[in-house]
Amino acid sequence: MSNNKLSSSMGFKVLLIAILIAVLSIGIVILNLILYERQSLKQEAVDRTIEEWGGRQAILGPLIRVPFVTFSRTKIGADYQLDENHDWAFIMPSDFDAQVKLGTEYRNRGIHSIPLYQAVLNASGNFALPTQLDWLPDQAQVTWSKAELVFFVQAANGLITSPQLSLNGSLAPITRSLLPKTLGSLGEAFATRFDRSLLGTKLSFTLRIESKGGETLKVFPAGENSSISVAGDSRFVEFYGNFLPTSRQIDQSSFSAQWKIPALSRTLASRGIFSNTSSAWHSPEAASLKLSSEIDGYRMTERALKYALMFILTPFAGLFLFEILTKKRIHPLQYLFIGLAALMFYLILLSFSEQVSFASAFVIAAAAISSIVAVYCSAILGHKKQGIWTFVIMALLYVLLYFIIISEDNALLIGSMFLLGILSTAMLATRKIDWYKNSD
Repeated sequence: MSNNKLSSSMGFKVLLIAILIAVLSIGIVILNLILYERQSLKQEAVDRTIEEWGGRQAILGPLIRVPFVTFSRTKIGADYQLDENHDWAFIMPSDFDAQVKLGTEYRNRGIHSIPLYQAVLNASGNFALPTQLDWLPDQAQVTWSKAELVFFVQAANGLITSPQLSLNGSLAPITRSLLPKTLGSLGEAFATRFDRSLLGTKLSFTLRIESKGGETLKVFPAGENSSISVAGDSRFVEFYGNFLPTSRQIDQSSFSAQWKIPALSRTLASRGIFSNTSSAWHSPEAASLKLSSEIDGYRMTERALKYALMFILTPFAGLFLFEILTKKRIHPLQYLFIGLAALMFYLILLSFSEQVSFASAFVIAAAAISSIVAVYCSAILGHKKQGIWTFVIMALLYVLLYFIIISEDNALLIGSMFLLGILSTAMLATRKIDWYKNSD
């Protein structure tokens, strides 16, 4: 077979197109790496700003903490050694009600908008105190002089004012608690002395904490029956974690949510012994929310990139069918230019989504690439009409892509129907072609 015949054969053209697709797939990998790098840079900016502002806030408590000692004997040779084992018992409230008011603001760091807040928590509840700590091991010696009522604040540097704690209507003095370092993951501990004479009574409390924070807020449901409500002046909020709100409302400028959480749904018991090895104490379940800054352009671009190969195959398939049906030859280099233009769409989308809203970035990228490809196809196909049709088809494809990426639940259905439509069109358009004759 001569070189001219080889270069014009259908089989050879299909091979070249396959090679081009493989090369352009490397471009998709590079685009994903660029996206990952931009996401990492944004996360660094977010973390640094939030840390400077006050941190990601989480509040746990109050609860009563009581140190105690147990003794064990260890045999060493013919003698026995008496060992002291220090532990801490805890009692959580029987009722816990927390109301949080959230005032949000957005700070710019470079090109990134970072959600911050000031939170005011007002909590109240009751302790139904037992007459004795009957769940402790036998012969445990309780050190009542060091017993305390304690609560935890994850980011103490975010406190705006000193926390206020009232017990039975009287304001209690608060100091830093000297908890073991193994419980440091709960945050900074603040405490007041607990009076043993209160055992067997009902102890009521109120707690007020004003703090700054960023992005996330967690409130631990400390009671046998816990009610937590949060209201804020932002509509860009997500709820996550082990407990989702019992009810919530989000409108154009604010949100509110309420949790009803019984103790039986928690991993942590209402009373017991601190376990330093328990993950429940190091990562306690909480009512959790996350603030965001409008639509995350990086996440949407990541979803769009999943369909990049499909948006390379589609114009390639269209050009190939045009070749078969019109006998007009299109050079592999021209395929490559159109494939590179399809990849440029995602680079333009990513760069503009950092500056404007994702919807605006998508329109800019889609219009730019559709126009460029339409003008180019008009030239290589030899007619303006072909260029107009190319623009219309490209624009419709990008509209379809937009609906796919914003409709996460229906993305598979929309994408499947699109592929079925493309395949059906190709099969109908080529149903009378003699492929053996064309491949000679």
